[in-house]
Amino acid sequence: MSRFLAGGVLAVLGLAWSAAPPAATVSGLYDAEVPVAGQAAAERDRALRRGLLEVVVRVSGQRRVPPTGVLSGALQSPSRYVREYGYGAAPVAGGGARPGAAADAGAGARAGAGAASRLWARYDPATVNQLVRQAGLPVWGDARPQTLVWLAVERDGQPELLGAGESAAVDSVVRSRSRARGLPLALPSLDGEDRSRVSAADVSSGAVDRVTAASRRYHAEVLVLGQARERVPGLWESRWTVVSGGASEQFNVDGDRLEKVVEEGLDRVGDAVATRYARGGPAATATGAATAAADGPAPPDLVVTGVDSYTAYLRARRELVASGGVTSAQPLRLDPGRVTFHVKPSGDREAVSRSLSAGGALAPVEGSPDWTFQLAP
Repeated sequence: MSRFLAGGVLAVLGLAWSAAPPAATVSGLYDAEVPVAGQAAAERDRALRRGLLEVVVRVSGQRRVPPTGVLSGALQSPSRYVREYGYGAAPVAGGGARPGAAADAGAGARAGAGAASRLWARYDPATVNQLVRQAGLPVWGDARPQTLVWLAVERDGQPELLGAGESAAVDSVVRSRSRARGLPLALPSLDGEDRSRVSAADVSSGAVDRVTAASRRYHAEVLVLGQARERVPGLWESRWTVVSGGASEQFNVDGDRLEKVVEEGLDRVGDAVATRYARGGPAATATGAATAAADGPAPPDLVVTGVDSYTAYLRARRELVASGGVTSAQPLRLDPGRVTFHVKPSGDREAVSRSLSAGGALAPVEGSPDWTFQLAP
């Protein structure tokens, strides 16, 4: 490919990429609020343990984190991971909150009995990330995919779409799951434009193309189509489809109330999104550190083969950044079937290679003169 043609294609790719859905920056990943019965040391430690476990779930993207091994030890002394804590409403980050050591029982008591009913804590990102890596879990950064949830609910044979603000109970579930999983979930506004383009029947039948076209205005990277119906009083059935990057996943959830099936459905959505985006596990483990001297630093240029279309290019770039092995990947050169990226590695070559190959979409090419990975079909 000529330099002129490659430059032109790179320009086109850059423009197309800039129009791709942006990731959302999620705040508060390392914060927790826990109900407490008082301010005694035992109750405080119980709340800090629960808060730490909630933060580990949010940071790793893994819903079920067994409190065993290294996590079990951390939960015995959770205060080691706390930057600050207090009672009542948590102050705004950066607003001069007092450190936890100063938020003693006397201070909480002066705030009133109601203020003492919740403990807030901010955990230290560096030590929490280290703990998560030691537990063999991925550390998922704060750039996470915008996720738009189209929900069709059927009662008495009449399906209807539920948008933002149309059901207080469903809105509450969406907010709580978004917070618990650190995932930017949203319902569509269902204004006139939405209703002219998508119907409850479209969502129920899984008309992904129509829903995708209507969703472009929301700049969502992940689309969710949820259908819930009350089969008989006290029995709700639901089917969910998660669509991202041309791939989709489906699952069913049953329950006795609409709120319950939506809650479990959105948790399953969180599982699916984390599986796709929270990749890599430890980016720099003890083993990686031990081999760094022999292996050397990661080079700034990386080649991905198996890139035979624009869609494959988008997928390759997404996989590179989602792995956690590199923090950015810019196209540098195009050749038939391959793209050379200029990358910013997050660790040494061995650690980055492990992160890139952990998801299964990229495999290292042995014997190549360049740092090369093959993109799976």
